Amino acid sequence: MADTPRDLDDLHRLAPAVDTDAALDEFRRRRTHGSRRWPLLVAAVALVLVGGVGIAVIAADDDEPVVTGPADAPGTGGDVVFDVLAVTEAVDEMGTLRAATNSDDYAALLSRAGDINEPIADVDFERTVVVSITIPDDACPPELVEFSRDGATITPVFIETVTECNEPLIPKTYVVAIERGSLDTTFSVFLPADETFDIEERVLLVRLDGSPASTVVEDPVTPSVGEPTCADIERFADQLVDVAITYDYQASQSPAEVAESADVVFRGRLTGGFTDDTDSPDGFGRVGYEIEIDAIYKAPAGADLADPLTVFVDVGPVDPGDFEAAITPGTPVVVFGSWLDRPGNPLTAGIESVATGCPREPPIGFVGTQGEWAEVADLDDLAARLETLPVDG
Repeated sequence: MADTPRDLDDLHRLAPAVDTDAALDEFRRRRTHGSRRWPLLVAAVALVLVGGVGIAVIAADDDEPVVTGPADAPGTGGDVVFDVLAVTEAVDEMGTLRAATNSDDYAALLSRAGDINEPIADVDFERTVVVSITIPDDACPPELVEFSRDGATITPVFIETVTECNEPLIPKTYVVAIERGSLDTTFSVFLPADETFDIEERVLLVRLDGSPASTVVEDPVTPSVGEPTCADIERFADQLVDVAITYDYQASQSPAEVAESADVVFRGRLTGGFTDDTDSPDGFGRVGYEIEIDAIYKAPAGADLADPLTVFVDVGPVDPGDFEAAITPGTPVVVFGSWLDRPGNPLTAGIESVATGCPREPPIGFVGTQGEWAEVADLDDLAARLETLPVDG
């Protein structure tokens, strides 16, 4: 192995173009390996020669191969250029992420990587960043085939090379060198949650501030005790829209369009407070969510909004207890609310008016899908688009 990860800029000349999206869809659809595996991607892999270059071919049930790229070479998937330096039986806990941008940090990283039985190359940190990734596994380690990219966040993608491996749990640590030139100046390594092994999602933030000596590596981030997981947020969003009502409405084209007709637009988090208003005077069944306000984007002039603020939504014929059971305190929301003209003037939110979402994922819940809505990356992006609204509506 060379002292630094190999330069792959010209490898595309040796093999056909790769439809990465199609390959990943196939991997996800045809996962057949045992339940103890890291829940990313699984496929049976064979090798063929194309123009003298090894190509990994995925065997599908219908015998139509899917070409995924050159084999036995440093990875280039998702345009992140990398080289796997070592795969070891883990010493760190499953889900641990580490990074090294200089020799001292590299030595510390290797000391936590487990027993490395083969010589490992020196690394030129002017060109390279090293990360280690510890995942649940068994006696048959998967192959790290690429890092998928979502903005400045990269996520490792593993492919199983066998279809059966019923061995005891043996976590693995992957030590990976990544070319700095294929990374953003500030980037994150992301590992999704694994409910099978009770592992929360992990994020490792790395800032490449010009030189290895000035680089900052932040500790992996996990949700604080009591904060909602992505599964909690998705459960709330699913129940929010499960009202057994068919709506006939004109879809909006942007968050600003919904905000224009709303009285109050704000961002906050569920407190866990809940109100059953299914016997409301106007005959509509509603429930209220108590929300602690983080930021207000639009409000009536001179309004003194309570904090926390209760927002009501229609629940149709569904048991209101189902809505209360789906609440996890801390779940983030963006609300487009309107004052209902009846005694008490409750604040209500309807279609496209309550958005929630997991970190770095598109908003879900009662949220628009047309026009500009389709471009909204996550709740932070939605908030940024709403910050230009006048505070006084």
